This record gives sequence, structure tokens and C-alpha cells, in this order.
Amino acid sequence: MDKSWILSDRLSHAYEVGVGAFVEFAHSSNPKANSIQCPCTNCINVVYHSIETVRFHLFAAGFEKSYRVWLFHGERHSNIDSRCSNKSFSSDFEFTRDILHDAFTHVEKDPNSLKNVLEECEKPHYEDSKYNSLSSFELVLAALRDVLPPDNRMPKSLYEAKNLLKGVDLEYEKNSCK
Repeated sequence: MDKSWILSDRLSHAYEVGVGAFVEFAHSSNPKANSIQCPCTNCINVVYHSIETVRFHLFAAGFEKSYRVWLFHGERHSNIDSRCSNKSFSSDFEFTRDILHDAFTHVEKDPNSLKNVLEECEKPHYEDSKYNSLSSFELVLAALRDVLPPDNRMPKSLYEAKNLLKGVDLEYEKNSCK
């Protein structure tokens, strides 16, 4: 499939036809889905939206130029298996994608749930443990940053995540362990 339209002006006929072809391809890959990952430059395949909202985003913000193999939308690339010696790539990738989808869906329904998760991150895994969930949380953040484009806005630490919460008026409380 020709994807040169991704670099075209968003007001051009080529871009309009390309967006239509992309949306049709994404829908045909998973016709029962109510939402798909949005490849616009703002959502960068992390956020799910209805097909019509994705179409709007692609015109409003543009298509992420680095997204050339539409893995999130059902396209299979023949070179992936030959380049990656780790055969579990696909299942790990899909698992991470599913975790992100569930997290975003849940947080949209209950914003305080993220606050609760962040509080839980500070508790040790078990009594006298030198590791806590915070260290695990920061490892997950690092892993997510690695799979996102280099200019992503993923927080680098729990501190940055908490500051992000302040920015959207989600409060958190720090509990002191006794």
C-alpha cells in the first residue's frame, strides 16, 4: 500500500484519499472494534478513539510520520521476524499495547484510579523489601519510553507523573510509613 500521502499536505486530495484508505484498512482489520488507536501526532497510537474521531485527528493534527508499518492496525511486516531474534516480540508488543489501552480506558472512567495506583507504587513489595512498586513503576515508564518515538512525553519518574497529575487537577496524598 502506498503511504506517500502521509507526507502530503493535509489539505491535499492525496492526503484525504490516504486517510480514507487508512481508516478503511484499520476497520477491515478489526471490524468489531468500537475504537482504534489514533496515529495522529498528538495521540501517537497510545490513545483509542472512534474511527470518526481518528479521521478528525488525522486532519487536525496530522499522521505520525514515523508510523510506516501499521502494526497497531493489523498490518504485518515481513522483515520484523528476520530482524528480531526474539520471537516473543509480537506477543510482548501486543501485551504492552493492551495494558496501555486498559489503563487509558480505566482512567477516563475513574480519574482517581490513577491516584490510587501511584500511591500503591510507593509501598514495598513485602516487609523488609529493598524494592517497592515505585521502582517497578519507573521500570515500566522506561520501557514505555523505549517503544515510543524519541520525542515522546512519557514521564520519566513518579515525580514527573505526580506533577502531570497536578496539571490536570488530580490530587494525590503522600502517606508516611511508620
